[in-house]
Amino acid sequence: MPATDDGLTLALSGPVTFAHTARLARELRPPAAAARVLDWSAVTQVDSSAVALILELARAAGHGHTLRQPPAGLSSLITLYGVEDLVRAP
Repeated sequence: MPATDDGLTLALSGPVTFAHTARLARELRPPAAAARVLDWSAVTQVDSSAVALILELARAAGHGHTLRQPPAGLSSLITLYGVEDLVRAP
């Protein structure tokens, strides 16, 4: 999941579920520090662990990220857990 050419966008792809989030968190912490946007357009599946991943990447980076094209399910989970003010989605 490389950063895009602008260096400020981190593109995620494939499933972001409980089976994947621990590995994703380890892999994405370094590039997430420089990124300002998390692009979800190529993500195929999410569960509640995706919210935990967003919060972990923000914590590790020291700043929040804007979410680009979050799946509808992810937006619903963010609302359900009441973390809208910690997550920026256009």
